[in-house]
Amino acid sequence: METITCEGMRIEAEEIEQIGGEFGDLSNFTDILYRDSSGRYFLKEERSYKVPKNAKYQMPRDREWFDRMTQSETETREISEKEAMQWYIEMFMNDEKLKERFLGLIERFA
Repeated sequence: METITCEGMRIEAEEIEQIGGEFGDLSNFTDILYRDSSGRYFLKEERSYKVPKNAKYQMPRDREWFDRMTQSETETREISEKEAMQWYIEMFMNDEKLKERFLGLIERFA
């Protein structure tokens, strides 16, 4: 169990799934799906931007830009069980036809 913060509340929750990677050459991402003891789901999304290797920061304003670019953005929000299922399918299923069918089933029956 981990303690996460969502909308100013500290919540004990269990990590269910985690995925991370790169969005091309521009940014990195990490998404973590949590479930608390009452069955509520929480999605923590962290985004960070990459700075080009040839970026230089000699002037103070350049240093401010560099600090802004390298600071990661984190958001934790409560999601429904249906949204958790949709997120899971979107993140982990590679076959587009199967993905579309599963998302259709979730939309229809959940």
